[in-house]
Parts: sequence; structure tokens; C-alpha cells
Amino acid sequence: MKSLFRLVFCALLLAGWGLAGLSLHVIRTPTAIGLIPKSRLGVTDTYVDTRQWKMSDVAAHPALVKRVLDSGQAYLLGHVTGEQGKDLEGRLADAIKHPQRYASTTQSTKDGDGSDLVSVAEASIKHWWDEH
Repeated sequence: MKSLFRLVFCALLLAGWGLAGLSLHVIRTPTAIGLIPKSRLGVTDTYVDTRQWKMSDVAAHPALVKRVLDSGQAYLLGHVTGEQGKDLEGRLADAIKHPQRYASTTQSTKDGDGSDLVSVAEASIKHWWDEH
């Protein structure tokens, strides 16, 4: 009976941690770690390391940046633009509305390491996930 109770307790504990992980964005910045609730459960952008981000990365993650802006924690992405306050929020919102302005200009190298295949697979999965 004791072992059954322990098994049920552990299963509930793991399920709770799993749901918590699916319902939060964990954002790593150069100075802090931010926790922002997601708009719906999912594995997309659960952990995001923004320490090396550029504006093209902001434009590539519109749902995450929108949640950051909606939660009032835009300062978490201040290191990307170097701005603060309303200027920062306006710049981030502009990157979401006009991603082509901030698109990365670097070309993918096709040296046979499979990196281009990985990016195509990630884009396909993200597209499928957004539709469902």
C-alpha cells in the first residue's frame, strides 16, 4: 500500500512539473532569468536564451515577444536594442509587425553538415504546430 501511494504521489508530482514547464516561457538574459506565462500550453519557446539575440531573432519569435510585451516585462529584451521604456516597447512591436525589416542578411552555408536540413525541419514543425 505504501509503494502504491508513493507511485501515485510521484506521478502527480511529475505531471504537475510537466504542466508547469508547458505553461511558462523561461527567458535567459545576460543579467537575469525571466518567467512569463504562455498564452497556451506547448513546448515552443519554453526555454529561450536571448544573450546573443539580434533584432532578426526578435522578428523570428513574434509570439514570445508579444507575450513579453503583454506581460509588461519588455525590459528583459532591452539588451537586444539597447533602449529602455516606451522606445524599447515600440521597437520590439515594430519588429513583430514588420519582420522583413529585421530579417537576417546572412546566407546559410550548405557544407553538408545538415544544418540547412535542421532549419527546414524546425520551420516545418513550427508551421504545423501553429496550425494545430
